[in-house]
Amino acid sequence: MSESPPEPTFRAFIAVELPPAARAFLVRVQEYLVKGGLEKELGREGRPVWSRPETLHLTLRFLGDITEKQAKQVAAAMDATGAAQAGFALRVAGIGGAPKPRAPRVLWAELQESAGLMALEAALSDRLEALGFARETRPWHPHLTLARVKWRKNPRTMSQYVTQLYEDAFNEAMREEKGVDFVPVFEVYTYSLFGSRLTPEGPIHTKRHETPLRALQREEDGSPGGPS
Repeated sequence: MSESPPEPTFRAFIAVELPPAARAFLVRVQEYLVKGGLEKELGREGRPVWSRPETLHLTLRFLGDITEKQAKQVAAAMDATGAAQAGFALRVAGIGGAPKPRAPRVLWAELQESAGLMALEAALSDRLEALGFARETRPWHPHLTLARVKWRKNPRTMSQYVTQLYEDAFNEAMREEKGVDFVPVFEVYTYSLFGSRLTPEGPIHTKRHETPLRALQREEDGSPGGPS
């Protein structure tokens, strides 16, 4: 008797989508990094592959390949988590890179510490673990990926100039046309399950499920925030 074919799977992750203003800010950061000479600094040994605006997001959890049945279980876990978690604000705080800023494989925009974000990630991880998704062993460092650096060989250490370039690009992006400082803060009211398909032109992300969070409580006046 022949075995039944394996159930189809898709590559999946859970993430916070960015509002248009936040995406536009990150695109400006990318542009200033190019203008400042990052690609020249990398030389022929390294090449940045810039994240496209439509793919910019904050990853909460990468799930790998999952089935449709698992996707429904994950969506239910997300909804249960979201019902107990309030919305929150996030602030972009600078530019960094991993594993080292001067020898990066990934360039990212760093986020200021957020108790709301950390509470959401921890509660979600608990529910995912109950579904059989192993908890991450490495500390979670929330960030927004700006580019992945493709090195011909091992990453080389770039000059001290590159760390100044990160700071300059971030500061330039914060200045609006009239010279007024722009504070890159955005509020989070939902998070989503995405499918990801890898193509030669880059990944294509498809939203599979969206979960609302409880209304954001504004600290300054105590009034509820979030969409009405």
